[in-house]
Amino acid sequence: MLTIHSLKTDKSGVTIAVALGSMKLMIPNPFCHPIILLLTLTTGITYSVPVALFYVIGISASTGFGLVGLVRYLASINAS
Repeated sequence: MLTIHSLKTDKSGVTIAVALGSMKLMIPNPFCHPIILLLTLTTGITYSVPVALFYVIGISASTGFGLVGLVRYLASINAS
């Protein structure tokens, strides 16, 4: 959601950086556009439920954001 919203509010370089995992660049946006907080909470709740239901596990080295975070899911499959 942050990447999609970034298309409308930020320059293209910021959107590319967000898509590749630099979420730190988005920190000021919730203060300018508080609706982002609702989207972030909704996404967090939505993705937390399957983790709890299916006991998804991973390794500490597999954490990340955005497309870079795909490693986390692959590690989870191997750990299961």
